[in-house]
Amino acid sequence: MVWPTIAGCLQVPNTDQPAQVLNEIKDKHLLLVVDNCEHLTDSIAVAVEVLLRAVRKLHILVTAQEPLGAEGEHVYRLLPLSIPPLDTESREEALSYAAVQLFVDRASAGSQSFALTQDNFRDVCAICRRLDGLPLSLELASARVSALGLQGMIAGLDDRFKLLTAGRRTALPRHRTLRATVDWSHSLLNAEERGFFHRLAVFASYFDTAAARHVAGPDLMEPWQISDLLADLVTKSLLLCEVDTSGPRYRLLETIRFYALEKLAESSDVAEVAQLHADFVAVMVQTGAREWVTTPTEVWRQKHQSEIDDVRAALDWAFSPEGDKRIGLKILANSAPYWIQLSMHDECQRWLTLALATSSSIPPEEELALRVALGTSLSWAKGPVNQTGSVWASACELAVRLNHVEAQLQSRYGLWLFFLRSGEYKQSLAHAADMMTLAQAVGDAEALAASQRILGVSRHFLGDHSEARSLIETSLAWYDQGLCSQPFRFGLDQRVSGLAFLSRVLWVQGDFAKAFEAASASIAGARALDHACTMCCALAEGWCTVNALASDRDAVESGSLMLIKTGTKYGLGFWTAYGEIFRTWAEAISAEQPDDALPRLISLHRDIDLDPGYSSLVGDLLVRASNAASLAQMDTGFLQGREGEINWATPEFARIRVRLPISCDGSAAEHSLNRALSLAKGSGAHAWELKIAIDLARLLISEARADQAREILGSALSALPAATGALGEEARSLMAGCGPH
Repeated sequence: MVWPTIAGCLQVPNTDQPAQVLNEIKDKHLLLVVDNCEHLTDSIAVAVEVLLRAVRKLHILVTAQEPLGAEGEHVYRLLPLSIPPLDTESREEALSYAAVQLFVDRASAGSQSFALTQDNFRDVCAICRRLDGLPLSLELASARVSALGLQGMIAGLDDRFKLLTAGRRTALPRHRTLRATVDWSHSLLNAEERGFFHRLAVFASYFDTAAARHVAGPDLMEPWQISDLLADLVTKSLLLCEVDTSGPRYRLLETIRFYALEKLAESSDVAEVAQLHADFVAVMVQTGAREWVTTPTEVWRQKHQSEIDDVRAALDWAFSPEGDKRIGLKILANSAPYWIQLSMHDECQRWLTLALATSSSIPPEEELALRVALGTSLSWAKGPVNQTGSVWASACELAVRLNHVEAQLQSRYGLWLFFLRSGEYKQSLAHAADMMTLAQAVGDAEALAASQRILGVSRHFLGDHSEARSLIETSLAWYDQGLCSQPFRFGLDQRVSGLAFLSRVLWVQGDFAKAFEAASASIAGARALDHACTMCCALAEGWCTVNALASDRDAVESGSLMLIKTGTKYGLGFWTAYGEIFRTWAEAISAEQPDDALPRLISLHRDIDLDPGYSSLVGDLLVRASNAASLAQMDTGFLQGREGEINWATPEFARIRVRLPISCDGSAAEHSLNRALSLAKGSGAHAWELKIAIDLARLLISEARADQAREILGSALSALPAATGALGEEARSLMAGCGPH
């Protein structure tokens, strides 16, 4: 069969005699193409060697699913077409990837109405990713677009072997449907290779030789047997292999994995393989959790980031009716670093809530780990809702009972954050102090630095800005030494968070230039770390907050959009909601009548139980509101503060109360402003001092008391570290209008 076919191709009279073929072509300069010959590998290899030895000017190009192993062979592996990543931003960017180009070309040829647009490019990108950039799959899929549309295609890809059947009539039979193509490759495997291949389908992402042996080849006694089987599957193009510094890693393309899973489901091995996979994942996450504490962030991510898909797959099985909840709980108890590192707090919260609600008789150590992980996830996914506080409180109680130091540190941090966002600043201070005491007692320098930061933040929210700045700067000095072994130990990077909160402290102290420097440094640090929760903190607590304090609408709007995008992408519901709060403020602040935005802004705070006094945003809109009747119906109690408690913005909130349409008369207003001014001076809140001085000066000028106005403005300006920015200019302009001294 082989030699007659070669003879016909070379236009040699029909013969099956190699010598006759060689005699006809020995002096010719030829390129012979042998296509799709994997079913005749041995015969083709022999023929190729004979031809090349005898014909000096002959070159042969062979396409097959595996190398021939012939003398003089040079192997060039054709990889799938390049596919666009998840964060592809535009139609033009999508078209820079070969898979999209092929899909668009074939879909356009099949339907004149199809075009890649800014509205549909994400769907096309998703299809290309789901099909692994495989040219045949893309061709078959593109032929279905006119009938199903892009959304129909995406929905149908879960059963892609039925969907992708519209091959060209001129193609080989095995290339007319996706199933026929993979069936052909599968038929080339021997029985041992097939069983091994089917079992590998349980891996959702990369795996190494040890993982393959544990899950797919537990009966194979010798390591070399696993290596040989893996090499055979790579050779036959059913398995991808990548080699890095840790050795070879393997992966099944999604389409091939779907096929292998179907074959596994037809066998009696499903339950055993799923159990082996879950057991392996349980050990894997234990290793990941142990290394998370000591391994540099980028090293940890390079090694463990791709494992999250197998964690999900194992949990899906473990909590299914046929699964093993015991192993699922074990996986979840050690999985926190994965969700935290990859900022998948919303998904983590769903899994942990399910586990705690559906499982009984959980060992105390595992229950503690689950509650700490759930508290962390709720903090970022939901915010300071009641469930967050109760989970952290129960975790703290259990941690104390078990004398588990790390869990105590984590739960104190979680309770600090919960009470801070709830406006219970004294309680937040108490938990920060408890964390610091414990960190000092056990000699944990990293936890001590984190506790200094959060203690400083609580001091800021209680109006002690000088002590707050000192504590935060002390914490930052420790982190700047590069001693931190795991920056996300408490959910986000403490240095970046420290800079973000420091920026608002500096702004309140009137050091505006340094405040913006700190906010910018926080953003830069978060960007370098490439950690979503950290970036959200830098945007919300630093950038958006100080720019809102400075009334820079455009900066807040751009920051809020980035905050919403990042929070939405990673399931960080609290940050997404906070981004909506900033965006609502930015849209309303420049409107002539912001009254309509006020109820929405307050409602957004209420949705996540965030205290309206946590920022200046609600107060800013209250000042601009004009409808006294609607204001009277709103809850403005946060402007009063908690009974007997001074907070970070008490002087500013007092100024706002005077400005409200339902406020007091002139003499009472002057008295209230003077009290607020004295409070601002006493707490070193020079920004509030200047804002109050401006309002008080306007009141005095209206009463022909310009000299007093000039004196108050001059005192406030002289108190600023640097009288720059819009506030300073407004005060100086007002002073100039008071006339000569």
